[in-house]
Amino acid sequence: DTAMASAQLQPRFVEHFKSSLFMGSKHRLLLLLSRTLLLQLLLPIIPRLVLLRFTLSLPFFIESLIGYLARPAASVSANTGYGLIGASSLIYSGIALSTALHWYFHYRMLYMARRILVSSIYAKTMEAKSGGDGNASLTLMSTGMYYLTPVTPDLLFHPCLGLTQKKILPNPTLLDIERINQGFRSLHEIWANIAQVAISAFLLYKQLGSAFVVPIVIVIICALGILAPIKYTARGQRLVSKPTF
Repeated sequence: DTAMASAQLQPRFVEHFKSSLFMGSKHRLLLLLSRTLLLQLLLPIIPRLVLLRFTLSLPFFIESLIGYLARPAASVSANTGYGLIGASSLIYSGIALSTALHWYFHYRMLYMARRILVSSIYAKTMEAKSGGDGNASLTLMSTGMYYLTPVTPDLLFHPCLGLTQKKILPNPTLLDIERINQGFRSLHEIWANIAQVAISAFLLYKQLGSAFVVPIVIVIICALGILAPIKYTARGQRLVSKPTF
């Protein structure tokens, strides 16, 4: 996919970066990435909406199937059974196809954003280090800092760089790039899950009345319980990111 090449992505990002676009905003980097990859950000939306539609149709399909199976054989039509078979094929194949397309477009956008960030840092490092040690730029060629195997006192085995000198171990800045990618990873899941919860709550209300509140309250309590250990996440990430020799 030539559209994912750094040679095509980097000039577009640099053009936006050097302009006055979003100047003064503390989220300028995020906004510039979104502006550069606007089409790639929008592409996963349609398959995600299709997936949401198929997922929400499952309860209606199962309800119809159970009702069909509960009726006496003499009172049901064979065409109804064929219709249910066709509906099941349509729903499950639709779920599989829309899921594949959604994650394909989404991960494509993630890797394009990663290429832009790594290329930008690499270019800036080469510019800053043009009169210094060229090995410093090699710190931008990988993201892994976790699985380093000692080979000799001066050499380590890095999963991406192979035999690597200690002085050119990957820069911690790249861990921030991975965190940005992790944040983008749930981008479309957030709005899609909110919409799914809202529609499901409405459907539960139509079936159960005010009792639909019970599962919602349980979900809220679980979400609040997750917030407690989050404050320890940053400390744990710093500990994990330290290479051990």
